[in-house]
Amino acid sequence: MYLLDTNVCIALLKNHPNAVAKFAQHFQSSCLSSIVVSELYKGVYCSQKIEQNLAKLQQLQFMSLFYHK
Repeated sequence: MYLLDTNVCIALLKNHPNAVAKFAQHFQSSCLSSIVVSELYKGVYCSQKIEQNLAKLQQLQFMSLFYHK
């Protein structure tokens, strides 16, 4: 399983070729932590382009969440 961090998610949202290529290889075994999701939403709501960035972030919602216990 690959637990993606915030920087990797941002790279994916910005369509960085290396991040997208690596993610494509490991798509089935990738997930997000609840902390990363919170950090991403904080970034969206602190940005100047809330609606645009929120739409981008919703692209990652298909991924499984990994909750810390």
